[in-house]
Amino acid sequence: MKIPKARLKQAEVSRNLRYVTTQHGYALNDHFSDTSVTPAQLLISVMAAAVLIFVTFFLKPFNFWLDIILTMAVLVFLALAWSEVPLSRRNINLESIIIGAGAGMLLYLLCLGGGFLLELLWPAMHNYTAEIYDLAYSVPLTFAVILAVIVAIAEEIFWRGFIMRNFQAYLGTAAGIIAAVAVYALVHIWAFNPLLILAAVIGGAFWGILYNWRGNLFIPILAHVIWCVGVLAVYPIG
Repeated sequence: MKIPKARLKQAEVSRNLRYVTTQHGYALNDHFSDTSVTPAQLLISVMAAAVLIFVTFFLKPFNFWLDIILTMAVLVFLALAWSEVPLSRRNINLESIIIGAGAGMLLYLLCLGGGFLLELLWPAMHNYTAEIYDLAYSVPLTFAVILAVIVAIAEEIFWRGFIMRNFQAYLGTAAGIIAAVAVYALVHIWAFNPLLILAAVIGGAFWGILYNWRGNLFIPILAHVIWCVGVLAVYPIG
């Protein structure tokens, strides 16, 4: 019996995803499915992210933090509805904590040093930095840090654990990372803040490569959290 081409293609994608999940460690719990989400589901997810982030940064219906929390809640819901979070308690161990915390501090220090240099070369950067911190500090610092941690966890679940992982299943390892970083950066264009877009490129690439390297979603989650705490509560960038 001849197998339809569509079924063969889906089987190929499933094999690719299964290879990525086992060979690179993405199968981070025993219940992870070896079937990929469909291209239509990925497209809907990306479009939903673009629309919701447009609402958050351009229409601004509520307070920034409420808007972004609602946005990420919807996106994580989509990810959980169409896939499984590649994360379990087994991922949280001494090695992953050291790597995640170290990577987060490294990125923060690199951004801090790069921010000082960039401000010397681009004085207008201060205005864009001020815009970002005005949004972040629209609530008391303690709440801003807590909310930033929640958003960081949600972003890693959606952008790396769902979007990037499934992009890699269809496009391959390197192309999947590049495509995920590109989409992650482009949806932030609605902020009309080049510094935020640059941060999305750098952060998206850093956390994506980190996830691909170790195959443990907890590591980029922790790195993202540490970075957020640094830029908000330790010493601001720029």
